[in-house]
Formats: sequence, C-alpha cells, structure tokens
Amino acid sequence: HLARCNVKKNTKVENFLIKKGDILISTRGMTPKIAVVTEDVENVILSQNFNYIRLNDAFDPIWIKMFLESPVGQFQLELNAAGSVVKLLQTSNIKELKIPVEPLERQKEIISLYKKETKKIQNEIEKLQIQLKNEKLKMFDSMGLEETFEIL
Repeated sequence: HLARCNVKKNTKVENFLIKKGDILISTRGMTPKIAVVTEDVENVILSQNFNYIRLNDAFDPIWIKMFLESPVGQFQLELNAAGSVVKLLQTSNIKELKIPVEPLERQKEIISLYKKETKKIQNEIEKLQIQLKNEKLKMFDSMGLEETFEIL
C-alpha cells in the first residue's frame, strides 16, 4: 500500500532506495519507531519521515534495533532529537549514537538467546491466558450463567 511518486531526473534516487537489512527510524514524534527491512524490496524510496542506517558486515541489523529500543538507546535518541513540541531526529544526530560493539558471532548469540527465551515466555503467557479463560468459564458455570451466553 505504498504511494507512487514521480522523481525529477537530476535526483540521486539511489541514495534513498531502501534495501534488505536497512534499519528505518522515524524522524518525528516523542518515541522513535524502529524497524528492520527483512525482505528484498524494489523501487521503494525513503520518505522524509524516516532516517535509515545501512550497516557494514560487522553488525547484525537486529542487534542495532534491539539496542535502539533499549532504555539506553531510547535515551540517546531522545537526547539527540531537537524540538520542544515535535521532536525531530536528524541524520547527523543518528551518526552521534554510541552503539555497543561486540563481535558479530556474539551479537548473533545474544539475539538467538533472546528470541528463544521470549518465545518460551510468550508460549507460557498463552497457556496462562487459556487457563484464566477456563477458570472464568468455570466461575460463570458455578454462578448458573452457562445458558445466558455463547462464546464464539
């Protein structure tokens, strides 16, 4: 659902084309939104509402995203944003970020462990939500309400 646009001939479109692995950061707002482009895309141009980080092979984009979403990363983004009413994060501000450097293999280990553990936690949460729903249904049944509603 992207909008189409016509670009003037003398514009260096290549500088604004999004590629797989790019990290997109919203430029406006109180809390910057961060996303990683995980698939190949063709002819998608970055709008003025976003900045991007294109990494070299020493960094995993998920590592950078996780850092930028951490309290320290959020603090740095907020600290570097200008404006009192609407915060504006400029490219020069992003270049000033202090990002922790770990070997690529270590980055991947940390990411993998985090994803594995959060998946386990999500599964437990889902089980507990089902258990909570069942307990509520038992309570409704014990109140004699089982005939008054139907769960779809």
